[in-house]
Amino acid sequence: TVGISTSLTLKITGAIPPCNVGGLACDGSSDDLLTVSWDTDSSADGYTVEIYKGGRWVSLSVSSSGNKARASAHALQGGSKYKFRVRAYRRSGSDTMYSDYAYISAYTLPSAVSGLKAGNSSASSVSLSWSKSSYADGYTAEIYKGGQWTKLTVSSGGNSASCTASSLQSGAKYKFRVRAYKNADGKILYSDYAYISAYTLINETVKFYKAEATKNT
Repeated sequence: TVGISTSLTLKITGAIPPCNVGGLACDGSSDDLLTVSWDTDSSADGYTVEIYKGGRWVSLSVSSSGNKARASAHALQGGSKYKFRVRAYRRSGSDTMYSDYAYISAYTLPSAVSGLKAGNSSASSVSLSWSKSSYADGYTAEIYKGGQWTKLTVSSGGNSASCTASSLQSGAKYKFRVRAYKNADGKILYSDYAYISAYTLINETVKFYKAEATKNT
């Protein structure tokens, strides 16, 4: 019997891929900005971050502090959904190895309402109107009355939305606030408030009296 002994040695070259990104979340938003953050890991030399915008992936700058890394996207559209992707990388000589992408989507807040104005006032009511936005799902409007904010019914049609406050005092000044909202996959996001003050008209009802002069003779 002849015994054959075979020895096989595998040589692995190149860098070992870093761990996948963990703790990815959106931790900052406004009507034109989104910030995403994630946990840093010692297996990574750095990270690449991109936002899908204008039909393509756009690279973002990354900053790190402590055990967190962050990236912010600016000049975004209010009330809109954006997608991000993040991956870690590790360098070894001329080789660069990447982790898998981690994805997250986030919404910007709706933009504040524009074109807010008062009109069609009477001695007991004030009507407001403002421009509608295709990036908002609706609006809330309130009047400050009796020491508290009271909701008003909002109606919309065409390119504008409006509301009317009734049963007001004649010749009085009232403060209103209006904001837009967006249904972001079941979570309601609100814009900043837009404020306006308006007066009701003075009640000019005149009572006429008939005066009779009596002539003493």
